[in-house]
Amino acid sequence: MKKIIICSGLILLVSSMAFAQRAERKKLAELTLKKISAQLPQAKGGMQQQKIVPRDVTVIKPPRSSKFFFADSELKKEYNKLIDQEIDKLYKLSQKYKTSKSRGEIWLRLAERYVEKGKIIEFSSQDDYDKRIKLWEQKKVSKKPVLPKDPGKKFYLRAIQAYEWFVRDFPKDSKVPQALYYLGYSNFEIGNENRGESYYKELTQRFPSSVYVDESHFALGEFYFEKEKWDSALEEYGRLISKKSARLFTFSLYKTAWCQYRQGKYELAVDNLERVIRLGDSSQAAAEGIKEVNTIRLKEEAVKDYVAFYSQTGKYQEAQGDFFKATNSEKITLELLEALAYRYSYSGNVTASTYIFKKLIIHDTEAEKAAKYQYQIVQDYLNINSIKNFKVELTHWIEKYGPSSAWATRNSAKPEIITEMSSLQETTLRNHTLRLHQTAVSVKTDYSRQLAADSYKMYLHFFANSAKHGEMRFFYAELLFDMKEYERAATQYQWVAQNDTKSQYYEKSVVNNVLSLEKLMPTDAKLEEQKQKQKDKLAKIPYSPEVKKFLQDTRRA
Repeated sequence: MKKIIICSGLILLVSSMAFAQRAERKKLAELTLKKISAQLPQAKGGMQQQKIVPRDVTVIKPPRSSKFFFADSELKKEYNKLIDQEIDKLYKLSQKYKTSKSRGEIWLRLAERYVEKGKIIEFSSQDDYDKRIKLWEQKKVSKKPVLPKDPGKKFYLRAIQAYEWFVRDFPKDSKVPQALYYLGYSNFEIGNENRGESYYKELTQRFPSSVYVDESHFALGEFYFEKEKWDSALEEYGRLISKKSARLFTFSLYKTAWCQYRQGKYELAVDNLERVIRLGDSSQAAAEGIKEVNTIRLKEEAVKDYVAFYSQTGKYQEAQGDFFKATNSEKITLELLEALAYRYSYSGNVTASTYIFKKLIIHDTEAEKAAKYQYQIVQDYLNINSIKNFKVELTHWIEKYGPSSAWATRNSAKPEIITEMSSLQETTLRNHTLRLHQTAVSVKTDYSRQLAADSYKMYLHFFANSAKHGEMRFFYAELLFDMKEYERAATQYQWVAQNDTKSQYYEKSVVNNVLSLEKLMPTDAKLEEQKQKQKDKLAKIPYSPEVKKFLQDTRRA
């Protein structure tokens, strides 16, 4: 009894491990989680004796297991050992009773074990490959590993042979549907897709009431899905969706959503995906009469896909309500909204992205992420060169999420994020200002120069204490000089000359200050005009404020 319990536990464990690994490789293998036990048929009288043609059972002799890799888990090794023992016993029985009427049942049992053995080898091979590829990614090995092709093929071929014998020798047996199903499965596993397809179709057409029909429809759906034959795939998945009691109902609903997505039927795809998410709730699944087979795992996958699907509908203003309705979770709703906002942002849909980011900010204006959302709004408007909106949102960002803001106070326990945000604000405005200046130099229009000048003023206002403040004043002065705003230019040059003496622009500022003031000196015609206005024509003309400042700064230079 103890041995039976251990064996049952081992089988359940490997089946669960098989499912997890197969999900990453081939969805088809998920279909064999439920196995029908084969029982020896009872002898029945009144049947005409048939001539039995002995089969060459050596063609289904098991290959040596030592040639294959197995994971080092003791539990896996023990299970693998049990499978090997069963294969050995069943093969010997197939030799001993190769002309018996019970040979078909022996073939079925042996074929089942060959299929199981093929899975074990494939999963072990995948495990080994995953470990080696990880070492390669970590640069611990120089040669990139290659995943072996069809490592369990020898066992699948033996299973196929045994199942084919059974179908030919016992065409009216009640277990023919089981054999047809595994013939389809095994052929798919070794790449004989057309033969696998034909076996699945034969099963669904000849035995529509078989417990294996649902598995076959799903397998065919997967086959057509991989071939991108969406209509054919939808037809197969649809047969399962029409039966809520089907074990693969939720799987089929999920794959149906993907087919519709690939066909561009986005709203239908979203509707089905939302249903998969809701069915992840056990109470909802029970209410709809759905069997809970991996509905939680499928819900997780559906949630991951939800944003990509939903973004195609264009219903961004309804997203928050739809997300909450589907998930019944505020936390997940906010996570999905954030992902959707960034997705729209990266795709250039600024109207949608800024709308959702503002929704997220309103939810909690002083949350840590609120500052990042506002930054993304600023970047979105900058990316489409919407200068007016950019300046409005940039000002809001700096005022509401700067070092002296309520946001900074609330997040004071994390001073690093406050410092990081302040640095990002300074860099964003400074780089934008310098780009505007470069444009002004290139195009030489009054409009471009005024845009740059306004941006300099904004920078100097918000970042009076930044390390780049003096540098930005110098370039602001350069722009003003080009705009012939000599007095304003001189003011900026003078600030640098007086307050940033260690700057690389110090000497240039001193000289350019004088040159700016020189531009303000009265012309000879102006002096003559002033002279004529004086009563005493021989009296000295008094210095104007501009001249006095020029003389003062010249002496300093």
